[in-house]
Amino acid sequence: MTSASNGSTPRISLDDSHDLRDALAVTKGWLEVLFHQWDGMDDQERFHCVAGALLGANQMGCKLEAMDGHQIDLRDAPEMKMADEFFKLAEKNGS
Repeated sequence: MTSASNGSTPRISLDDSHDLRDALAVTKGWLEVLFHQWDGMDDQERFHCVAGALLGANQMGCKLEAMDGHQIDLRDAPEMKMADEFFKLAEKNGS
């Protein structure tokens, strides 16, 4: 983040803004597909849409944590969180 010209209000850098917009676009895109095509999807397709949306949401959360100055452990990266969730679901479903 950068400071505003008067130094009182922090502003988001262009790089941070771009990263947040990308993650939001991923989340929004998957949710729009899910919303508009729900009736024509089977459960597996719905699962993939939700997983894609969660990945985007996790990317936003990770970026915001980094912007707040928190050290991000590799295990906390969005892709790793999603991998853990997929493994848990696979175990639960016996896949």
